[in-house]
Amino acid sequence: MIVAIKILCYIIFAYGLSNMVVYSRGPFGIFEWWRGFMHNINDNLGELFTCMICFPTWLGIGISILDIFFSSFTITPFNVLLDNNAPYWLIVILDACFTSGIVWLIDVLETALQSKED
Repeated sequence: MIVAIKILCYIIFAYGLSNMVVYSRGPFGIFEWWRGFMHNINDNLGELFTCMICFPTWLGIGISILDIFFSSFTITPFNVLLDNNAPYWLIVILDACFTSGIVWLIDVLETALQSKED
């Protein structure tokens, strides 16, 4: 039960943060400014912050790496499920794929539900 709660909390966190960074203007326009700043540096870098597949992938990688190094409280799905019994590089790749896939799936479902209402 605790594993399911941890994974659900991770999914909610990953979707919420990704949704804010990719779509939200943010307080004082900070997310909007950041996306524009990244586009000015490089279009590919800017795309990272405007794509609901790209940003969650890197979010999953980052959180998974932090989770491996600071393992007093594991939260990423494959750190929880595999309990650091697999090679770290495999855990990072699986967390990146999971985060990208689940965030994209929620985004697509939300978009479909909103288009039905219109």
